[in-house]
Amino acid sequence: MKKFLIAFLILILAATPILFAACSRVSQTDMLSDPFVAENAEIFTYKMYHKDDVVGTMTLTFRKVRGEDVVLPDPTAENNERTIASFSGTRLSMAYKMDGVYNDDEGFSELLYGNDYAPIYNYKHTSIGGTVKDMCVVYETKYAHTYLYENGEKKTEAEIKIKNTTYFDNEMIYTVVRASNVSSSSYTMSFYSPNALTAERESITVSKVQEVALNVPALVDPNAEEDKKTTAAYEFRISISNTFASSYFLYIAKNPITATFTKDDVEYTVNNVKKAIVVIKEGEYSYILDKIELL
Repeated sequence: MKKFLIAFLILILAATPILFAACSRVSQTDMLSDPFVAENAEIFTYKMYHKDDVVGTMTLTFRKVRGEDVVLPDPTAENNERTIASFSGTRLSMAYKMDGVYNDDEGFSELLYGNDYAPIYNYKHTSIGGTVKDMCVVYETKYAHTYLYENGEKKTEAEIKIKNTTYFDNEMIYTVVRASNVSSSSYTMSFYSPNALTAERESITVSKVQEVALNVPALVDPNAEEDKKTTAAYEFRISISNTFASSYFLYIAKNPITATFTKDDVEYTVNNVKKAIVVIKEGEYSYILDKIELL
């Protein structure tokens, strides 16, 4: 997970938590199921908070690709581009930008993974405190090759063994949690991930913590009764074996949600969005869902 992933839950956690008991466990990585309801893309926009202050925005875009040539940045190539020909699968794009009040940090990533959830290629770009980093991971049958460039200079290159392991790209955490059986009372998920920032293979464990009720303004009818102004969600702890982001939390809507958005001055209704990530939190920062768009 990126160094810049930050979040603190400023929402209301209501009612008594429902803790999940352990029993016979089957790994969620063996039961992934596509949660898509959009024909082409699902776009989730989040407000970024530091405590009570809005400090930026973040967007997650899950886009279906069907037999297309995809061109992505590649710091290792002479023309700084990599073409993945006739690709079919999902393109997951993330972009974030701070508003300049706290800092001007920004970043984005582009990840391709197949219909079998096998990662193909990931590129990340961050500009944090004046330092620009470009990172990429190239996946092959036996190994993942990671590269890290800082202010245009190559810092590290590593070959990480992935054969005979359960592995995903670390950006795929958004995908694999949404694709898992989030309602399971015996939830367990763990896998390995190559990290271009550390040039190491890290272990990631996803644990289901509890069910909570969240006040997510974008999902609330302002005219609703007070007891209907919360969104039921499952809380998941993401534990990572590195010093940059040892743990953070995802909150997945328990039920399909309906949301509205405005485009070209026309208001649309989004129905039956499944397992939406409504909050991401770490420390004193948070990403809170603000808008959903389907294409």
